Amino acid sequence: MSALSLISLKIQKTPGVCGGRACVGNTRIPVWTLISFLQQGVTDEDMIQAYPALTIDHLNLVREYYEAHRAEIDCDIREQGKEPEEPLTDEALVQVADARFVELDKTEARDAESNSRRGHDGTSQL
Repeated sequence: MSALSLISLKIQKTPGVCGGRACVGNTRIPVWTLISFLQQGVTDEDMIQAYPALTIDHLNLVREYYEAHRAEIDCDIREQGKEPEEPLTDEALVQVADARFVELDKTEARDAESNSRRGHDGTSQL
């Protein structure tokens, strides 16, 4: 496995990203979200379809992280109120994933605009 692959597989906590909660690599996908879906019976295949940035290796890493940090992730799930009374349908799961990617795109666009105004885009702001 390449060094880049190893980096993308790790679980990260970054201040200001997803409330500083554990996320999969650089995806901004919180571990608690994936564990919540898995607890509802969502399959690996459906999860990978809903989150194209994920691989089976990511999901296995999420499971390992959860086993080692169960109290932390269970607390995150409770705090987020993500304990639905019934499992999400495939359609609902895709809608959740789509909404997250739209929000991520908005955040990236906002950051790019902010950097551009500050002259961080490589051009002079004279």
